[in-house]
Amino acid sequence: MSSSLLLLFFLLIALLYLKWVLIVLTLPLMALAVPHQQPQHKGSLWWKLMAAPNHVIEKLMRGGWQRYVLFQVAALPSVHLRQAVYRMLGAQVGERVVFHVGTEIRGITNLVVGGGASLVTSPCSMRARA
Repeated sequence: MSSSLLLLFFLLIALLYLKWVLIVLTLPLMALAVPHQQPQHKGSLWWKLMAAPNHVIEKLMRGGWQRYVLFQVAALPSVHLRQAVYRMLGAQVGERVVFHVGTEIRGITNLVVGGGASLVTSPCSMRARA
């Protein structure tokens, strides 16, 4: 009886943290796909091969995986961790830039924010277009 309850407890905990495990596993693949989207690397076979796993994930998730990851990252309590993830995914962020909790970013590879900017409002949505 107690072993089955313990197993059920661990299974529920694993399901609770499953989204973060998937995000941590796919974040490096998303970061490898960033140079492929830049104009100077557009025709390079090397960057196409590096971006292939991310393209497969995006196809399976119907193009919504990056948006889901960015939505989950926006809820992280650490300003520095959010800023590091945004930089890893291709945003050009200056010094002393603060992304507050709930800042939703779309088109992160096109985002350029100068130094000292602060996105203060909690439910802030940014669309970075080329």
